[in-house]
Amino acid sequence: MSVRIITGPDQGDAQAVIVAAELHPNKVVLDYVSVVEPEPVRGNVDGEPAQLELLDDLGTEYKLTGGGGSGQDGVRRGAINFLPAVPDGATYLRVVMPIGNVVIVL
Repeated sequence: MSVRIITGPDQGDAQAVIVAAELHPNKVVLDYVSVVEPEPVRGNVDGEPAQLELLDDLGTEYKLTGGGGSGQDGVRRGAINFLPAVPDGATYLRVVMPIGNVVIVL
């Protein structure tokens, strides 16, 4: 099985950063790092329910299928899974988050 890993762009001092996109033959995995409050409310970003969407330039409908992570000392690392895999011919992925968008060039 071949996995292509593409590093995310510089996102400055954002609260959540997409570190990389893992392009698997059957799925996409977004790796992230976020800075959290000492006692975060699970599933929230800036006090609002976290919503994440994955788009590409071909109009593929990606479905969030789960993920996981862990944290320590106010920093959380994790991975979020999407189906299906990125189709041939796609040139970018756009991650839409409440705190902003991130474009990953493929």
